[in-house]
Amino acid sequence: MNVFNTVEYGRLILSFTHSECYLSCGMYGSDVKSSVLKFFKDVQSLCLPLGFQDANDIAGTTAFHVRAMPEPIDPKVLAVEVRHVSNALIKEAFYRRFIHIQKDRLEFFEEETLFGNEVAAKFPSAARDIKEAGNCIAVECNTAAVFHLMRASEVALRALARDRAVSFSDKPLEDKEWGQILSNLEKKISELRETKVATWPRPEIRNEQIQFYGETAQELRGFNDAWRRHVSHADSSSFYERDTAVGILKHVRLFMQKLASKIS
Repeated sequence: MNVFNTVEYGRLILSFTHSECYLSCGMYGSDVKSSVLKFFKDVQSLCLPLGFQDANDIAGTTAFHVRAMPEPIDPKVLAVEVRHVSNALIKEAFYRRFIHIQKDRLEFFEEETLFGNEVAAKFPSAARDIKEAGNCIAVECNTAAVFHLMRASEVALRALARDRAVSFSDKPLEDKEWGQILSNLEKKISELRETKVATWPRPEIRNEQIQFYGETAQELRGFNDAWRRHVSHADSSSFYERDTAVGILKHVRLFMQKLASKIS
């Protein structure tokens, strides 16, 4: 994702405006040539990541011309070159549209470890969906954020199923859907509840295991019933507002943090 740095863009435009004014009025120092060349280099540094190819090329070509200018350099000629590059930079922005991120959404934007380091380490296959969910929240694409959160939750579901040795006779676990995996996972947890206390080193270990797996499976069932089924189908009621989407993100984050502390 290309991030438009408005502060740097504004600084460059302001610098070009001042430079052009000073050069036109004869108010410049002995290092005017190097200063102008630095401005052009800064323009290229801003333009390349954003795909501002025309402005980047014009800044590079103009810098080449300025370097080749014989001394002493006519400041009015330099002023024209500065204006040429400045106009190219303004034109690039004019023909694009930019997304404004609200202050209370900045924490979600382009965050590589939105759910914490442990979740990132334990569930690397969910990393891209978690990051995309954060970006969608940041730019107010709230329903898309829920979609990515459910994909991340699916990674957690499969990890939990592998941990409880859930398997199928006809297909591998990776080819099974949520409902099928959940049903078999719940059977495994029922089997866990039926184990005799005497077969465990301590009764509290058995109770903790039953509670942990029972709670996580129940939460995943809730994810499936409350959000995943709705966001996966074209339904007028399956759209999410910004606060609801953030609430779901926080819920899924807490769930995956809890899961990461126990399994991987």
